[in-house]
Amino acid sequence: MEPEGREGDSTEAKARRTLKAGVLTAEDLRARLGIVFVDVIEGRTEPAVGTATATIARALLDVARVADVEEQVAQIRRDMAAFAERRGAAG
Repeated sequence: MEPEGREGDSTEAKARRTLKAGVLTAEDLRARLGIVFVDVIEGRTEPAVGTATATIARALLDVARVADVEEQVAQIRRDMAAFAERRGAAG
């Protein structure tokens, strides 16, 4: 296991180390929200539970988007550092 807080480590990478396998994908969330929606419509689930489920799912997707952006920024920083190092070695 990698040490926590290492330089260039993304939030997503940290989350992957700490979360158990089986985290829901966006498609999993969509499918489960569909089931909750039908259950609310058919009266098997309270509307408040459906609202809470949708709110949590939206938050999970927002966090995933932020993690993706953070990983992209970290990669750009690594690429820039490598470029600067190559350029310095050539000069």
